[in-house]
This record gives sequence, structure tokens and C-alpha cells, in this order.
Amino acid sequence: MNKISEAGKSIQCPNCRQPFAVNVEQVIDVGRDPSAKTRLLSGQINVARCPHCGFQAALGAPLLYHDPAHELLLTFVPMELGMQKDEQERVIGNLVRNLMNSIPAEQRRGYLFQPRTVLTMQGLFEAILAADGVTPEMLEAQRTKLRLAETLLQSDIEQLPELVQQNDSRIDLEMFEIITAAAENALRSGRQDLAQHALQIRDEVMALSTAGQKALAEAESQEKAIQTVMDAVQGLGESADLDDFVDLVIRLSEDDHQLEAVVGLQYPVMDYRFFQALTSRVEQAGGAEQQRLSAVRARITELIELIQQRQEAAAQEAVQVLQDILDASSVEEGIQRNVGRINDTFMMVLAANIQAAEERKDLMASARLKQVRDTVMKLIQNSAPPELQFVSSLLQVESLDEAQKLIDAQAGQYGPAILELMDALLEDLEARGDTRISERLRALRAHAASVVGEPAS
Repeated sequence: MNKISEAGKSIQCPNCRQPFAVNVEQVIDVGRDPSAKTRLLSGQINVARCPHCGFQAALGAPLLYHDPAHELLLTFVPMELGMQKDEQERVIGNLVRNLMNSIPAEQRRGYLFQPRTVLTMQGLFEAILAADGVTPEMLEAQRTKLRLAETLLQSDIEQLPELVQQNDSRIDLEMFEIITAAAENALRSGRQDLAQHALQIRDEVMALSTAGQKALAEAESQEKAIQTVMDAVQGLGESADLDDFVDLVIRLSEDDHQLEAVVGLQYPVMDYRFFQALTSRVEQAGGAEQQRLSAVRARITELIELIQQRQEAAAQEAVQVLQDILDASSVEEGIQRNVGRINDTFMMVLAANIQAAEERKDLMASARLKQVRDTVMKLIQNSAPPELQFVSSLLQVESLDEAQKLIDAQAGQYGPAILELMDALLEDLEARGDTRISERLRALRAHAASVVGEPAS
């Protein structure tokens, strides 16, 4: 186990007075669970959320923090617990013994026998960050940034132009990440209204600030590059061979945004044969062109390695999210506190775990994992816009005839906008090569068009 928790502890909600079970983590070992540091520093550890009324509050508990990479062992006992010194020593002693028992004897170091005590949660955070090289000055700068983010989040939309103008030099990409994180935390707490307000604030600040405008321009440039690459790849036609594709990549490499786009979209086919053909072009060229093509080959290799690193990191995080959900007192509670971290990679990891459990005939694990899948899908459906829920329901109906009857009965309330949504979904499905569902959706779109009419151009 990478953490010690009291999964079965029950508390009474101070708001609605209903009892519910909570997890209390007491050993935070980032050597075994790297995500634990982020969860602790972002206030996601030992937070109780009432499943009955949504009330949320932090839970006070003795903590042991272990970071083997920095040879750091910290202990913290909240003052509000009112523990006497001998009781504190007994509790911390038990936690240290449990940690030591989980570490092989040959990996135990002297620092493990001299834990350092911190008196406040803020002191714990500062000690953790100091080990990472974060100075007090850097911490104060971060606090200043957080205070500005809080000011922006608490402001009305009409106040933003003046606020942004006054603080434009202090607004950077990290500011947008902080506001996005605030939206995700609000969503995890069941406050969709606050989440939507935070996202609206973020979008307005991006449009008004120098850093935001630069980021938007960069995103627009990347979108144009992606569209150029998609058109170019499609223009190759079905009869294109490997040499045609290499020619295309070399042509697109004159613009780094386009090179990034073609690697991002086509890297699965950039295999040994591709590099063999590209190397042949390098060897055949001469002078400056040979140097340019050699640099292109190196850049493609670098981009593919970056993609693979991101995929590995995303997969590791997805595994940690799944484990956190499975360790929670209930699947619903685990999903709620991780809702901002559930994405396509998580769903692929979940599907792989379900398949593995079924192959080894582990019925209990399979049932638990399927419960996670079904709960996530229900959450996604319930939070999706009504028109997206409607299209999703059309795809789940077994027969095309029944789906067309649903369109006849309900599509009118959505109007031509439903066709625009179907077009976007078709583009995504075709990009992923999912022909079976895209053919079904195309037929449904044709029927829906006859009911609601094509959107005005």
C-alpha cells in the first residue's frame, strides 16, 4: 500500500447531520505515489464531502510525509486535535513503524530515524516546497499570484477590463491554470455555477490580457497548421505510398507548427520504414539541404519522444486516479474528487483493467471496475448539454428505425443546432477511424436534416 487510510471511518455531516464514511490518509509516501504531493499541496487529501448535501470540509489528522528522493520525513499533528505530547509520540511512532515496514531493509536510510516535526499545515507545505528548491521569496510571489487570481474570480465581468489593465504584467499562463483548477475544484464540490463563472472569468481575462492574447494567437496558429496538415494528408489520396508521405513531411517541415502537427497526427505511421526512407533522402541530398533534412529527422525524433513521454505520464496519472477511486469509501465519492482528472486516457486504462480482470476471471475486480465505468459514463451523460445527451441516446438505441422515431418526436426542440453537433461528432469519429459508429451517425444526421432543416450558412 502506498498510503495508510481509515477507509471505514464514519462521521456526521455538520450541515445535514447525516452520517457517511470517509477516507483519512495518514502516511503520504510520494516515493510510491508521486501524485500524492500534488494532491496534498492542492488540498485534495483528507477532505470530507457529504454525499447527502454536498457540504465539504477538511479533516484534521496526524500526518507523516515521506519523500525518499529528498530524504525528507516530516510529521504534523494538528493543534486542534488537542493531543498530549505522549499521545502524539505514540501516534507518530506507529505511523513511522508502518512506513518502515513497507520499505525493504536495504533501502532504509538514517533520515528515517529522525523525522522532522512541523507545527502547522503551512509549515508542512513550506518544508515540502523548500526541498524542491522553492525559496521563501518564490513562495511569496506565488501567494501574490494566488491573491490576484482570487480577486479576479470574485470580480464581476464588468470590472475585469480595469483589473486586467492594472495587473497585465502579472498575468501569465500559470494564472490561467490556477483559475482552471479553481473551476475543477468547484465542479468536484458539485458547484457547477461557480465552475462556469470561473471559466467565464478565465476566458475574459485571456481575451483582455497580453499573455492571454498571445496564447490565443498561438492556439489559432496551431489550429491553422493542423487544418493545413489534415488537408494535405487527405490530398494524398488512397493510392499514396510511403515515398509520397515522406515527400509531404519534408514539404511541411518548412513550418515548425506544421511539422509538429503532422507528427502529432501521423506519428503512429512514423515507424522504422519511415525513418529508413527519410534517412535515404538525407544521404542522397548534399550541402545545406542535407543538413536541413538531418535537422528535420532529429526534430521528428524529438517530437515523437515528447509524445511518448506525455502518453506515459498521462497513463501513469490515469492509473493513480483509478487506484484512488478504488481506494475511496465509495466509487461515487472517489469519482467526485477526481472528476477533473477523468479523460480519454483514464477511460482507456479503465477498459484495459476491465479486460485484464475478465481474462484472469477475477469476478470481484471486474464488477468493481465496471461499476466505476458505469458511474463515470452516467456522470458524463448527466453533465453533458441536452442535445449531446440526445445524440448519445440515439446511438445507444439498437435499431435505426427506433432512433429515427426518436428524431421525429424530439429533434424539433433542438433545431438545426443538432446537425452542427452531429457534424462535429462525425469529424471526430472519422479522424479516429471509427467507421461503424460514424456510418450510423451519418444516417441519423440525414434523417434529422429532413426533420429540422439544414442550418443557415
